[in-house]
Amino acid sequence: MNRFRSLSIVALGAIATPAAADLTAQQLFDDWQTNAALLGATLEADVASTGSGLQVSNMTFVQEISGDGVGPDMTSRTMMGPIELVENGDGSVSIVLASPFPISFDLEGDPDLAAMSSGGVLASFSGLSVTAAGDPENITYTYIADSISVVPGEMPEMPPGASFDMEIAMRDVAATYVLTGTGLDRITDTDGSFSAMTVSFDGGDGSESGKMTLALGATTLAAEGTMMSWRNYVQSMTLQNPGQANVTPGGVDITGSMTYDSAAFDLQVEGPSPVTISSSNGGGAANVAFGATGISYDISARNAEIAIASSDIPVPVELSAATTGLVFTMPTAPQPEPSDIAIGLGYTDLVVNEAVWSMVDPSQTLPRDPATVQLDLTGTVQLFVNLMAMDPTTMRGPPGEMRSLSLNELLIRAVGAELTGQGAVTFEPGRFPPSPVGRVDLGLSGLQGLLDNLTQAGLLPLEQAGMVSAMTGMFARPGAGPDTLESTIEFTPGGGITANGIPLQ
Repeated sequence: MNRFRSLSIVALGAIATPAAADLTAQQLFDDWQTNAALLGATLEADVASTGSGLQVSNMTFVQEISGDGVGPDMTSRTMMGPIELVENGDGSVSIVLASPFPISFDLEGDPDLAAMSSGGVLASFSGLSVTAAGDPENITYTYIADSISVVPGEMPEMPPGASFDMEIAMRDVAATYVLTGTGLDRITDTDGSFSAMTVSFDGGDGSESGKMTLALGATTLAAEGTMMSWRNYVQSMTLQNPGQANVTPGGVDITGSMTYDSAAFDLQVEGPSPVTISSSNGGGAANVAFGATGISYDISARNAEIAIASSDIPVPVELSAATTGLVFTMPTAPQPEPSDIAIGLGYTDLVVNEAVWSMVDPSQTLPRDPATVQLDLTGTVQLFVNLMAMDPTTMRGPPGEMRSLSLNELLIRAVGAELTGQGAVTFEPGRFPPSPVGRVDLGLSGLQGLLDNLTQAGLLPLEQAGMVSAMTGMFARPGAGPDTLESTIEFTPGGGITANGIPLQ
């Protein structure tokens, strides 16, 4: 099924950039057939010459899907068209699509799965222009459209009372899709933008609790990406089982980035336990990379808000933050030297609505100041196996070992207290469990004030507050200011741990 969905996407991209050489309609169609063959599929079509190009009808991408001895062998078909390829006389070819443009897909080989998976969509365009230019080894597709919308077309038979309605719409679309090279060494570069995009879904299974409405939206979105080799794309579709090697062969490099001015999300579920979830933000960015040796994410947003209401929770929950961020970097394959890792999490000016505060602290004893959470961890790890291809059933030890870890920043500020931290440790190779060596410096302010407020609000018994004070006194020393504590945690060779010189282990 993954291969079937991927084939459909690539099929659309293939019919979906200008260079110096001339490109003919026949060369363009031949390239589509080559792309299909690279994906292990066959492109079937009725092709007729028009004098200025080609008329392509009944175009169908056919792929045989092996059940690998687990399920039935199946055949997927993605059908679309008609399409007219018009040579413009300047070395470019216009790709003319009818509006609405039908795309249908079905599976053969398993009646139950085919009934669920077969269907289709209708794509409608306004002001659409699609051209291809270059030569067979360097083709650039250029897309321009005032608007594009996609709605369901022919749908599978649904149970009595069930409903399904969906629409994807984009405005002011401009994009390029560049194919460079030949065969599995082909490189793909994409970039595109639109002024607004909306996704809506309304459906249910016919039962009292099966109704759901979903709406997504984004404005002024721009994105770009690069896939350095089709070889990995093809192999990642055909090598799905654990234990198979070369899922991410050398030379592969997929990167992508995206920015947008705003985004919104709204979900409503009807039934005995209705749920409403809505969120929005004032824009953000995302950077993603996936290569033969690792993956990384860097996602951020500003002025984010989320609201949750349900009959299963006593009060509506509303959260907002001035900024949010997530950073994650991890290797996936062993290298001669340790590989970098990173984990980052950031929320600034985090605010919870008064309804939640009143439920927890009706006396308003605790400070309502906005909270901040910042975490920045970096380090190195030595992998012993390819995480994308390992078989857990054959593992005889850990897949890798930590080599170093640095706490670059720790900041938690909330309810009148603040925790900070910095430090770094290294790990001795070959020891399990890991044995760190190094130190971490921690600072805590406002603890006593927080304990007093919790006790006054009735959230913490007095004896437990006293116990917390006594324990922190054992592992921390007074800081420079009032109601401040400091602690230095040291990890010594051989597994020893001390806090301000006091042995803990």
